Order: sequence, then C-alpha cells, then structure tokens
Amino acid sequence: MAKIVYIALGMALLLSGCGGGMQGTGENIESAAEGGKSDTLLTKESSGNLAEAGKNGTADMQDNEETATKNPGSTLGLENCEQISAAPLLETGPENPAGELQDRCSGMMVRITAGNLQGSGVILRDDGRELLIVTAGHVLDQAEGGADIEFRDGFRVRTDLYQRAEEADLAVLRIPRDSLLEMAEDGSVRDHGEDYLCCPVDQNAYDGVRVGDVVIAMGSYTGVAEDAYAGTLTEDYVYAEDFGAYMMLAQVPVKAGMSGGGLFDEQGRLLGILCGVSEDEEVAVAPLIAVLAML
Repeated sequence: MAKIVYIALGMALLLSGCGGGMQGTGENIESAAEGGKSDTLLTKESSGNLAEAGKNGTADMQDNEETATKNPGSTLGLENCEQISAAPLLETGPENPAGELQDRCSGMMVRITAGNLQGSGVILRDDGRELLIVTAGHVLDQAEGGADIEFRDGFRVRTDLYQRAEEADLAVLRIPRDSLLEMAEDGSVRDHGEDYLCCPVDQNAYDGVRVGDVVIAMGSYTGVAEDAYAGTLTEDYVYAEDFGAYMMLAQVPVKAGMSGGGLFDEQGRLLGILCGVSEDEEVAVAPLIAVLAML
C-alpha cells in the first residue's frame, strides 16, 4: 500500500508504508513531528500554523490477519433515528450517484473544527436525547477545549462530549438534542434538527459489498456536504500497516478537510469513515464494523 496522508484540513501527515523516501504532496514541508515515527513529517497549513499530528491509541482490530473477516451481524435499522428522519436511499445505478447523494442526503453531513484542524462528520444516530456524529479520530487531535460542529443549514454548536476509539482512527461526538433548539425574537422555538438526517446504516449491505463496486466519498471541505466523488472499491478488508488496523480501500478523489466524512454505497448506505489517502488517490476507510464497535 502506498504512503498515506491524513486528510484533515490543517495537517497532511505522510506515513511510509512501503519503504522508500518521503515525498511531498505539493505543499511546503516545514518540520518533522517530534516524538513520532522518524519518517513522519508535517506540512504547513494555510494559516501558517503547524498542527500537531499523530493518532492516539490505534491498534490491530484482529490479532491475526489470516483469521480476520468481516464480522457478520444483524441489520442496524433506521429505528435509531427516532427524532431526525433517516436519509432516503438512492436509486440503483443513477448516472451521477455522487450528485444524487448530495441532493438528497446532504443533511446528514457536518463540518468539524477543533483547534487548527478542520474535518468532516456524519450524523449516525438520534435517540431523542442526543445526536451521535462519527468522524475520524485524528480530526479531534486538538479538541482539548471542545469541537465546533457546523450543520448543513449553517447552525453551529460546540461540544466537549466525545469518545475516541482505541483500535481505529475513529471518534464519536455527542450533541445534546436540546442544543439544536433556537429561540427566535418573537419567542418561537426552532428545532434545527428537523433539517437534518441520519445516514442509512445496514450491516448486511456492508457485508455484501465487493471489490469493484461503485462507492461515493462525501465530506465537508468546501462547505458542509459540498464535496462528493464517485469511485470504486479496491479492497473490502485489508490490513493497513500505516493505521495498524484493518481498513477498506477505495479509488476515489478526496480533498483535505474530508477526513471524517463518509464512504457510501450506490444507495447511500454508510460503508465507513474516510481517514487518509495515498499519493495515488487510494483512500483508506475505517470500516462500518469498527464504527459500530464504538457504540
């Protein structure tokens, strides 16, 4: 597997997974990360500040690669979205699946800002008390003071309620449901949650995905849900040394700031979370089973 770059805006972290010298990504490499791997370098972000890098607590999902398989499981139904509606499924084989996903399901995406880092997130559940938003763990590397969440309608909230996975580059943020309520000048209350969507999650569909299938990467670099690209799945479950975990791989264009966004199948069902990209645009994706393991 080629070298991987984290795709949270504000840092591009190169990890050598195949040997050979380090190569840049078109940005000026300023300094090496202290206390990390010797072949780990940081690039300068547009604001001139250097973001601190590194994953925290990433480990193997399985002890033995030969015995690792996708864990079978029951379908995670949409009943988990008790208050916020579930995103509709896309039609089979649309001409522009990425565009249709944006048109119909943009309300399930968010933009996350933590310190100097900016990434994406996907609304996973709403149980009536809180929203669960899943993202890449490294998006929260600077979230000591909390993270700002921007929704599709421009509404923003701040939260310091989050959990990072021990065995994957994943994190879940929790948004109290009542924080989505806004009082207007006339005394009326607007529930911004009515404008949002939970992403469809179906583990049976995930288990059925195959190499060569059409997939869609969607994130919030340009704006919330403004970046969506179609591509193909190249590996459905493979050990990635750079992450120390089993990942999915997809050949699909992505941009900085799309870390934490979603990889979806042709019907718009979540397959995993975007974590990094190699120099040849092969995207590393934390698989759905790792997401569900956190809940």
